[in-house]
Amino acid sequence: MQNKSILVVEDDSMTRMIISRIARTVVNKVIEANNGDEALTYLKNVEPVNLPSLLMVDIYMPYMDGIVFCRKLKELNLFPLERVIIISAADRKVERDAIEELGIGGFLQKPFSPNKLRQELSSRL
Repeated sequence: MQNKSILVVEDDSMTRMIISRIARTVVNKVIEANNGDEALTYLKNVEPVNLPSLLMVDIYMPYMDGIVFCRKLKELNLFPLERVIIISAADRKVERDAIEELGIGGFLQKPFSPNKLRQELSSRL
């Protein structure tokens, strides 16, 4: 998809690499961040015209987890949460409630197949 980009926020380097590689089959630009703090810094400093089209965010990360990161996005009005997909191996009620409460666009359970990830990205871009 032309002029579309994705910011992948994932602390596990192997998982981040796999997600990024698959995402590059759907969009022409993938930005990577190791944690929510790094992603927040990127989003605060990027020109609005260069904001990513979509964010894929892990829940459990050091420094700033995915839910806290999304709360910061909302608080600072940096990025629309309906264009965020949470990715996580966890599927607990507390996380699901927070995702729903914040109005986050989607949830993708790990592990996922490359086709499932591609479908999810394509449907949201």
